[in-house]
Amino acid sequence: HVLYIKTRNYHWNVVGPQFHSLHELFEEQYTALAESIDEIAERVRALGYNAVGTMREFLELSNLEEEAPRTY
Repeated sequence: HVLYIKTRNYHWNVVGPQFHSLHELFEEQYTALAESIDEIAERVRALGYNAVGTMREFLELSNLEEEAPRTY
């Protein structure tokens, strides 16, 4: 979910001469990530565990870090 949210952020905020191609690429990536997230959660449940479901849990379990805030 953390990678999904980061990818959506790039999709929404991409700028520059490659806007269109990057915008489409990020959309493909976050769509694939959403499908994977669902499949993994369903597999976790099938194995008898609870799927992680809160942003706090996602952040605690993630190795991804936030970027420095942008200044516009």
